[in-house]
Amino acid sequence: MRIGELLALTYKDIDLEKRTISINKSYQSLDGRDIITPPKTPKSKRIVTIPSFLAEELREYISHLYGIMADERMFRFTKSYMEHEIIRGIKASGVKRIRLHGLRHSHASLLVELGFTPLAIAERLGHEKIEITLNTYSHLYPNKQGELADKLEIEKTRRTRMSGVHKYPTISFRISPREREEIEVKILVSGMSKKDYFVRSCIYNRVCVVGRKELIYQLVEEVKIMQTNIREVTEQFEQTEVPLSSEYLQDMRNECLDMLKAILWMLDGAKYLWQDGNEKSPDSGNC
Repeated sequence: MRIGELLALTYKDIDLEKRTISINKSYQSLDGRDIITPPKTPKSKRIVTIPSFLAEELREYISHLYGIMADERMFRFTKSYMEHEIIRGIKASGVKRIRLHGLRHSHASLLVELGFTPLAIAERLGHEKIEITLNTYSHLYPNKQGELADKLEIEKTRRTRMSGVHKYPTISFRISPREREEIEVKILVSGMSKKDYFVRSCIYNRVCVVGRKELIYQLVEEVKIMQTNIREVTEQFEQTEVPLSSEYLQDMRNECLDMLKAILWMLDGAKYLWQDGNEKSPDSGNC
């Protein structure tokens, strides 16, 4: 805060429980008279939150102000006294000499270094416009731009390393075209996704069928296709003048055989529905 804002603070302006200071006026001394005026700009009226350690120091300071009234100024000393005290502290500590108002700039510089936005800093300092903050402390932001660029570079490197890396490992293997055909029919009959089919097959050594009506309709269509193919073959056998290639017969045989095996495999996985005994259901972990 500004020097005049600090010297104008009264007891009721400070809330130690909420750790806030209400800044709503300014103090100056003219011809030996105490003058209280509105703050420098409308935006200067603000509520500032303070850290716990500062709240405790204020509590300690207030404990020595015997009989202070709510509207009474807490810091009843002059600007020249404060300047004298800061010079004494500088000599004792050996730090670089700064003006009293420089403490306000040091606070703002620390906020920039801690990564706070210009808007947050402007609100805390009571600047009327954010441009004032940017113009006053713009020399501090090139360093922050460098940090920003470095963080973007680190993030790009991290994402590059992560590209193509999945949460779980991938299992791949090669199969023959004939094996692929048989597996695809079983996946179709199971009603599962390809991943679920392989996982359950490997873990449980069998796959329980997902009983969905969409699956049943699809199986009915496949059986209809089988029926149509068999009827066409029968008709071609009856028409001796139409030759039937062995390759065509082999393909049709494989398709029908795969579907019939898959249906039998599906029924075997669902036999717990009609069999008595110790056969367990899929929900029990047997599938």
